[in-house]
Amino acid sequence: MSQPTSENAKQRSLIDRVAFNYFIKMVKKQSAQAEDDYHILNDKEVRAIHQIRRWALIWSATLGVLGVLMLYLPIHFFPALFPSISMNLPWWGPAKVPVVSTIYSIVLVIIEVYFLTIVSLQAVHKMAKVCGFPNVDDPDYEKHLAGLYSIGMERESTEMANYGINPMAGLNKYYLMLVVVINRLKGTITNLLVKLLLKHLLGRVMLRLWINLAGIPVYAFWNAWATNTVLKEAKVRIMAPNMVIQLTDQLYELLKDDEEFKDFLFDALQFIAVIKRKFHHNHYFLVEKLILKFDIETKDQKALGRAQLIDKVNNINPAAREGIAKLFLFGMIIDGKLSLKEKKTLQELQQQGLITFDWATLKSWERSFVNGQGLEELLASKVLQNA
Repeated sequence: MSQPTSENAKQRSLIDRVAFNYFIKMVKKQSAQAEDDYHILNDKEVRAIHQIRRWALIWSATLGVLGVLMLYLPIHFFPALFPSISMNLPWWGPAKVPVVSTIYSIVLVIIEVYFLTIVSLQAVHKMAKVCGFPNVDDPDYEKHLAGLYSIGMERESTEMANYGINPMAGLNKYYLMLVVVINRLKGTITNLLVKLLLKHLLGRVMLRLWINLAGIPVYAFWNAWATNTVLKEAKVRIMAPNMVIQLTDQLYELLKDDEEFKDFLFDALQFIAVIKRKFHHNHYFLVEKLILKFDIETKDQKALGRAQLIDKVNNINPAAREGIAKLFLFGMIIDGKLSLKEKKTLQELQQQGLITFDWATLKSWERSFVNGQGLEELLASKVLQNA
């Protein structure tokens, strides 16, 4: 089976190619080996990662503060430099349009996003260097580099779609669009709400400048929050590859000749993706390794519904069911997040006899993974008592 490429460099824009090449050279030039396996963090590495996190959060929040100050202070103290232009707008009529200030704000946003991206890429690189990831001898070295770059650029890894896996299967496209728009605008929306609250409480007593400057903590918070999200994602991606390979090798050793397991594998991977409802690099890596290892033909068909899946898995042999159950639990953890929705789904699967799990144990495995302590306990566990 041919292996889809993770990213096609030819499809990138010129600016994106320049940024990507800069990141790759930076990582390769300053690559280092960790003191132990990169999926397990020692105390020294944990302290170094905390320092990187503080550095990145301080810079991100500072950029948010500077962005607001650079936007409102010049407009307030030098209004003559930002004149409005009288225009006759369609369906609106005569109006004064703040063209200069609008262009100025757009330029500031572009500059702020640029420097935030640099901070993210530098932080991801520093974290990867501390962990010795990726190893230059890793056959997936280039793929891991591209994955780290996509984290810094805050992009989803949609490559699992190359194998026919679609996390958004069955989701209303209009709802999906609404969620994306809200996520993109959350900083602006929060800032607007703060301003409205201040105006309602203080009215004309507070000067307009101070109302505008009230956005400083909002944008500082969102910048820091976004950067923290990037760093959490980087850490999770660095920890995952070795564990994915361990699980893949373990399942292959036990079930390489089990046709029932292989027949169910694609549907199980699709089910995990749908539960998560997002494209994630670790899920993609898991999909790729299992499909290639077991030489599974990708399917172009509608995903099994929950009832169909439960009915199908209950009719396969115990060893295959144990493998599927472990894969389900591993797939829930591998992106570093376990939600209440996933807990409800696992409870339903447990009621049907598809899975046996304890939520407290599962959460402890999640914390172990996120904190860089691996998933050895999960990999060594038998997750179905009657299998």
